[in-house]
Amino acid sequence: MRNGGGADAERGQAGADQVAAAEVKVVAALPALGGWCALIDADKYLRRGSLWEAHNRLHQARHHVWAL
Repeated sequence: MRNGGGADAERGQAGADQVAAAEVKVVAALPALGGWCALIDADKYLRRGSLWEAHNRLHQARHHVWAL
């Protein structure tokens, strides 16, 4: 058996940790993205004169912000 195999396994684990950290950052940003999309939709519905949909999307935007 080779004794050098442990170093390769440690490097592989470090790479997996880096990927996991990057995924966490992306997942953490999703509520913010959803909040911005909801605000854009609220503006769209206001311009169309659909107050009920605009109010609903504004409520959803607030929900996304509080999720942060």
